[in-house]
Amino acid sequence: MSDDDKEFSELLEEYTDQESIHRYEGNQGLDNLNKICHAIGYRGHGFKYGSSLEEFLGDNPGACEAIIEWLGEQEIPQFREELITYLNEPEESEED
Repeated sequence: MSDDDKEFSELLEEYTDQESIHRYEGNQGLDNLNKICHAIGYRGHGFKYGSSLEEFLGDNPGACEAIIEWLGEQEIPQFREELITYLNEPEESEED
C-alpha cells in the first residue's frame, strides 16, 4: 500500500515505530512530542523546558498521548505531506 493510500494515523504510527517513540512522560515525552511536531512541519518554534505548558505536559503523559491520538484523527493535507516526506527521506549515515 502506498503512503498516499494510508490514513494519517497509519503514517503517524509508522513514524513513531521508525523513530522508536514509545514514551510520553517527563522530558523524554516532551522530546518525543516535539519530534512528532517537527515531522509534521512545525520547525524552529517553541519553548525549551520552562513554560507552564511544557511543565504540564511533562507531568501528564496522558495529555501528550491525547495530542498524538488527536493528530492521528486529523486529515490535514500539510501534516500528511510533511510526514510522508519525512518518512521517505533517506536516513543519514552514522559516519556523517
